[in-house]
Amino acid sequence: MKVLKYINFFVFLCIIFFAVFLRGLSSKYLDIIEKNFNIAVAVSAEDKPDVVADRIISFDEVSDVRIITPLEIFEEFKKDKIYSNRIKLDENPFSGYLLVYLETLNLDVSGVAGKITKVQGVGDVVYDETTLNVHYNLDKLRFVINGFIIFLIAYTLIFAFIRTYKKNIIIFKLENFIPKIFVYFATSVFCLAFVGVLFRHFQVEYNYFLILVSVIFSVLACVIYED
Repeated sequence: MKVLKYINFFVFLCIIFFAVFLRGLSSKYLDIIEKNFNIAVAVSAEDKPDVVADRIISFDEVSDVRIITPLEIFEEFKKDKIYSNRIKLDENPFSGYLLVYLETLNLDVSGVAGKITKVQGVGDVVYDETTLNVHYNLDKLRFVINGFIIFLIAYTLIFAFIRTYKKNIIIFKLENFIPKIFVYFATSVFCLAFVGVLFRHFQVEYNYFLILVSVIFSVLACVIYED
């Protein structure tokens, strides 16, 4: 029976730690999307890109505006051997445009794009709706994972409190408590090692909160599995 208790504790911790890993993974890709997402804005030939950029950056929702010059586009075109070998260009036919970066994607991006189209000197406005949908779904996933982690922790605390109350387990004999917590903590270390591999492999920032969780749940396990 003791072995089953340790296995049960191991599986329970793996579920919590894996949920924390998924949360970290979703947060990582949410940050990447937020940093790189932009709205491409074409500038009319009659207006200067820097002037239009100053008008757009005045919006509260906008964090930065990058000017892409025709020369930059032409240089990138020449670096792409597939297209540059197919299409021979002696002169630069490209016109510059702006890349507009937002403060956050947790807003009405289409509404911001609509505001930009009304700015004097702005032509076409384009952004990647698929990336926005991915961001939205990842944000929902992180919310669900947060709720799941909170539920598991709350459920364990409540269960430990009820068991303590019913069994009147208020204090432990030191000689019984110390060996048990060491066994449970050693089990949690195996879980940490397993999850740590996932964090390193997927280059997710390690969450040191897991160590605190290991200690707390090792103590709670001594209460829950007290004979």
